[in-house]
This record gives sequence, C-alpha cells and structure tokens, in this order.
Amino acid sequence: MKNIILLAGILTSSSLLAQADAIADWNFDSLTTGTLGPIAADSGNGSASAFGISPTATAGNPGQAYSGSQWNPNDYYQFQVSTVGFENIAVSYDQEGSGTGPGTFILEYSLTGNNGDFTQFGSDYSLGSTASVWTSHPADLSSATILNDASTVYFRVVDNSGTAING
Repeated sequence: MKNIILLAGILTSSSLLAQADAIADWNFDSLTTGTLGPIAADSGNGSASAFGISPTATAGNPGQAYSGSQWNPNDYYQFQVSTVGFENIAVSYDQEGSGTGPGTFILEYSLTGNNGDFTQFGSDYSLGSTASVWTSHPADLSSATILNDASTVYFRVVDNSGTAING
C-alpha cells in the first residue's frame, strides 16, 4: 500500500496593492476518511480535491490530516482558487510520505483545469529517501504572469513516478 500525507497550506501572493496576502489555506484538520473533495479552503477562497487517490484522513492532527493510499503515476491533488486582485503568485505546501509512497512529484498550473492544459512549474522533486519527514515546497510562480488576476487558477501536485520513496 502506498501512503503519503500532503499539505498543510497553500497559495500566497502579493496583491495588486503590493502587500503580501494569503489567497487560500487548507489544513485538512476536520476531514473524515474517504473525502475526495471538493474541500473548501479553511481561509480565503478555493477548493481542494484528490483525483485517482484513495484518500484516508486522520482528523485532529494539525498539518497531518489528509493522506492518500494506493497512489498510481499521474494521480494528483488539485487546488482551485481565484487570483482576482492578486499578482506575483506563490504556492507553498508541506508533504510527508511513507517508504512505499510515491517517490517523485511535479507541480502544475492551469487556467482551464482541463487535462492537457496544465503547465509544469519547476523540476520534478523527491520527498527524499527517508519516509516520515515533512518537506516544505515553496514555489515562486511570479514569472507565470498568466496566473495574475485570473478568475480561476488550478494547481496540481502530481505523482510523477512509479517508484516508491524506498525504491
């Protein structure tokens, strides 16, 4: 069984008024087992969903509440937000995996949410060779100006490998 715990928060930016603001944040503390979404943001606007993943949840563990088992390549978590009034978008999230969980991920974005319309941002990344270590993933997407002031933006954290963390 492949397991991974994902996300403590996401999506910050500079507003058009040049001050730092959070667009949306999820902590997944109140989820129940089997929740696929949409899951409303704990603060700000937006929703989160799991696709292809068999989710499990452990409520009451701040920052450690949403996990997925039985991952396959191209399974993903998706986050949908509005960036109207915001520019210089940045994303930050925390991940932890088990030794049998996915070993490599990518971050993608899209304005349509349609498969095939997503653009990979940055390189593939690994959670490392050691399971159960929280890894923070900040991504400055300010160079992707298409994300500025958009009515709907989709972000995906995608399993990009058939190889588990422990190989």
